Amino acid sequence: KNDGQHGVKQELKGKKMLTKSFNSSAPDSRVKFKKHSSTFRLAVEEYNNKKLEIQKRKEEIKHRKEETKQALQRYKEIKAIKMKTLSRKTKKGQPVMKYRMQNLLERIQNGLK
Repeated sequence: KNDGQHGVKQELKGKKMLTKSFNSSAPDSRVKFKKHSSTFRLAVEEYNNKKLEIQKRKEEIKHRKEETKQALQRYKEIKAIKMKTLSRKTKKGQPVMKYRMQNLLERIQNGLK
């Protein structure tokens, strides 16, 4: 009985070996494996592309915020300079008309352009 059982195991091993060697040489099994790996690879690429898009969006948003911040800062600086010149007073407390006239002239010239 031991020889018979041992013989069956060998036959099973032989069949497994045959099926393994048959499957490894079959082109269909390779195609299926490649399809599986390519779908995985495609999923990874899609994930990476989405990640890059999100990163680009974040960078664009950051860039826009920085631009608006700089523009606001420039606007505030110009406004402060104008207010400083327009708020000048004479010794008697009257506004200095020279700066007011310059401001009006600039407004008119900018309006004509």
